[in-house]
Amino acid sequence: MQGVSKARAKHDREVFLNNLCDELETDIGQNRLGPVFNAIRLLSGKRKKSLALPSINEMGLRVSPRKKPSSAGASISYPH
Repeated sequence: MQGVSKARAKHDREVFLNNLCDELETDIGQNRLGPVFNAIRLLSGKRKKSLALPSINEMGLRVSPRKKPSSAGASISYPH
């Protein structure tokens, strides 16, 4: 059972890295270097807080992670 888990983890990591490389090639081609530097920090392990990576939906498009609404100073006004 442990061997199956390790094999699956290795496959998942390879898929993640291949997808990340594909996205970074696209970002570099569009001169968007911010995501490239974020990926370098992520892969080097020098980031102190966790990075919320975008997910890929069923159609293969990037979906940004949902941010928790801040309750400090947040007010909701409804039209009357």
